[in-house]
Parts: sequence; structure tokens; C-alpha cells
Amino acid sequence: MDPVSGDLIKSELYLLKGIILGLLNNKLNSFVALKDSWMAFKRVKNALKGKNTMESLDKCQLSRFHFISGSFHIGLSIMPNPCLRFLELIGVTPEVEKGLEHLRSCRDLNGIRSKYAEVLL
Repeated sequence: MDPVSGDLIKSELYLLKGIILGLLNNKLNSFVALKDSWMAFKRVKNALKGKNTMESLDKCQLSRFHFISGSFHIGLSIMPNPCLRFLELIGVTPEVEKGLEHLRSCRDLNGIRSKYAEVLL
């Protein structure tokens, strides 16, 4: 397995873990899992920088990439304003439209994450 695939899988798993822990009201562990997810996703984005994402990833990886990116943008954009300001200070700028665009791309790929993207839309 190449490093990009491994980091995509890690990012998706940590994202789901963070969401579940957040729902269970375990805020600290949720934050740690979401941070780990973001760091793994950032490594993927850096590895793909300057490359055409569509050509660099297969359909399953591309679906995973769009789902993670869309989930982050949508999820982080609904945070309270003080948290958003803090996120902007550390270089994370969530955009709702960009998140919706990624989730639509995930849905249109008709992969295994398409139904989850549809639910989030």
C-alpha cells in the first residue's frame, strides 16, 4: 500500500472516531482524533500538491478524498465563531461551498461513500 492510500484510510478512520467520540460527549479524545485525522489528510494533500488529483487516485481513493474533504469543510464551518477564529489562526479555513462541492463529487462517483455523502448533503 502506498503512503497516500494509508494516510487516506487513517484520516477517514480518525474522522469517524472523532465524530463518534464527540457524540458520546468525550470532547478531549474527539479533538485528538480529529487532529490526527486532519494531519493525515494534510499529508495526503501535500503529497498530491502539483498533481492532478483525478489522475493520481483510483475511484475508491478519490471517493474517500472527496468525502473526507467535504466532511471537514462542512463540519468545521458549523463550529461557533470563537472556534472558527482559532481555526483561522492555525491555518484552517473551512468553506461551506467547497465542502458541498466535494460531497457532490463523492456522491457522483457512485462509490461506497456516495450514500454517506448524500446524507450529509
